[in-house]
Amino acid sequence: MELEKIINILVKREFNTLTEEEQSYLNLWLQASAKNQELFKRLQNRELLIKTYHKYKEIDTQKARRDMERRIRGNRVKRRAYTLSGWSVGIASAIVIILYLFNGVISSNKPDIKLIADFSNIKPVEKKALLILDGGKEINLGGLNLKEGILKEGGKIISIESNRVEYEKDTQKELSKKILINTLLVPRGGEYSLILSDGTKIWLNADSKLKYPISFTEKKRVVWLEGEAYFEVAKDESKPFIVNTNSGDITVLGTQFNVKDYAEDDYRYTTLVKGAVSFKVAQGEETILLPGQQLIYHFSSGTQKVSNVSVKNYVSWKDKLFQFESLPFEEIMKILARWYDLTVMYESDDIKSILFSGSLDKYKNIDSFVKLFEAQVDIKFIVKDRDVIIKKKKAKINGVT
Repeated sequence: MELEKIINILVKREFNTLTEEEQSYLNLWLQASAKNQELFKRLQNRELLIKTYHKYKEIDTQKARRDMERRIRGNRVKRRAYTLSGWSVGIASAIVIILYLFNGVISSNKPDIKLIADFSNIKPVEKKALLILDGGKEINLGGLNLKEGILKEGGKIISIESNRVEYEKDTQKELSKKILINTLLVPRGGEYSLILSDGTKIWLNADSKLKYPISFTEKKRVVWLEGEAYFEVAKDESKPFIVNTNSGDITVLGTQFNVKDYAEDDYRYTTLVKGAVSFKVAQGEETILLPGQQLIYHFSSGTQKVSNVSVKNYVSWKDKLFQFESLPFEEIMKILARWYDLTVMYESDDIKSILFSGSLDKYKNIDSFVKLFEAQVDIKFIVKDRDVIIKKKKAKINGVT
């Protein structure tokens, strides 16, 4: 499609990576009609250009579904370690590149590769969030301007610290009180934690939102999640704890589990570390998870699958690590984009499907990650402000271009 080609060219122009041939094509397109010139003027707005780019670069949902169905059926991809300084477009989708990354050290004889992009202004995530009280009052949490202390709402004491919010424990006197709802919003590039009035501990990942009552006065303890959170639920057999998400409801008595339910992702994950939980969609059957199991819910089709997994790959973000096993590069970059508040674009869809395994210190500057990726695969990162475009280098195997 010509328009898609023009969008790609305009994005490359924004990053000063146009070839002479592409510049000539753009010139001819502009000369072809006044309508083209008007569109060109509109797309000088970077935000509009990036949104338009993503519209035309949406992931192939049928391919994604096939890939995920293959993974959740348990058909493991055969792993083979390649010692490559490059990769061929024709075989990219079949290659599984295993990175052994421990504490930022890479097992490789290759010298450091100089970064193409300057990521010096892109820092790791901060402890920051926005607390919205029942009456609508907003309190900025985290950062240099945070005023630690205590506030009251509906008679409930709320302690505010640099990295978490903690609610006073419930008492019998509060059982008849009016239900007040608070909301904790964690932006892209942020993280925060809280302790609810029943003692439940929750860690909220970047770009996430949690709504919850300041006291649990009813027969069920219900909270509402958008995004990703790790839960350590205080045990109370008389009051089931329910996490309401856009995908379905997760019910527990006392346990530890992770929920990843971002609205922009078609696949949603519930991973159980300890105890037992049930997952139920509206008008659907209830599915019980045991420790070490993960439920993958496909939002578009409403289908779900349970499989045994290494839970540390899905909960390590809570403990200062990014850990993944045979995860597509596109999924890794989604995680990093939320963590560092970036917009990521790809010159070629082939790049998205490369699989990586490894563990990374999530509090390091992003240039540490870039070095590791560029050292293993012939890709390069180009950055402008908080927009990143990822390109392929020329394929080179055993030093031969």
